[in-house]
Amino acid sequence: MVVEAKVAAIISNREAAFNVGSDSGVEVGHNATIYRVIDVEDPDTGAPLGSVRRPRVRFTITHVQDSLSVGRVLGVVTRPEPQGSLFFGVRPSTSTEKESLRLTDDPKGTDYRTVHVRIGESVEIESPTEEAPF
Repeated sequence: MVVEAKVAAIISNREAAFNVGSDSGVEVGHNATIYRVIDVEDPDTGAPLGSVRRPRVRFTITHVQDSLSVGRVLGVVTRPEPQGSLFFGVRPSTSTEKESLRLTDDPKGTDYRTVHVRIGESVEIESPTEEAPF
C-alpha cells in the first residue's frame, strides 16, 4: 500500500514532517520517498517526449501521530555532474553520510551535503516490505 503525502515542515536538518499519519495507515518503520520528475524533450525539435520519475530523497518514518508523521533521511540520489550527464549515482546510507546529510527549505542554503526540500512537495510512503525505489 502506497500512501500519498506532502512535506509539511522541515523539523531539523535531517528530519521532515509529512501531512499523513496513523489515520492513513502510516507506521513507524515505513519508507518515505520524494521523487523528482524529469521532462524529456527531443533535442532536435524540442517536442516533449514524456517524463521520467526518479527517487530524490528517501526517509524512514520514526514518529507517527494521527495526522502527521516524521521521517529521518536515509539516503539521497545525487545530481548529475556535469548537468546533462547520463550517470545518476546513489549515495549509500552509511552511518557517516547519515550524519553529514542535511535538509533545508532554503534553496540558497544548499551545498554538496544539503538537499533542498520544498514544503508541499509530494511524498510516497510505503511499508518497508515493499520493494525499495533504489
